[in-house]
Amino acid sequence: FVNELRLLDKLSHPNIAKIIGFVEDVEKSIAWLVFPWEDNGNLREFLRSATWEIPERVSLIRDVASGLEYLHSRQPPICHGDLKSVSITISNS
Repeated sequence: FVNELRLLDKLSHPNIAKIIGFVEDVEKSIAWLVFPWEDNGNLREFLRSATWEIPERVSLIRDVASGLEYLHSRQPPICHGDLKSVSITISNS
C-alpha cells in the first residue's frame, strides 16, 4: 500500500487524477485512497445523465487512452489493473 501511495504521488498527467491522501482504519486493517471529487462524477454516472454527441465520445476515449499511454510508457510500465467506468472521473475541462 505504501509503495502504491509513493508511486501515485509521483504521477503527473492531465488525465490522471492526483492523489490527495489516504484514510486508514487500523483496527480493521483497511485503507482507502483519496482523490479529488469531480462534479460530473464517474463515467458510469455521467453516461446515465448526459446525452453525448460523437465528438464528445471520441474526446473522452482519447483522454482515457492518453492517461493509459502515460502509465504504460513509464519505466517500469504501470498497469492500472482495475479500469472500469466507476474508476474514471469526469472533470469539467
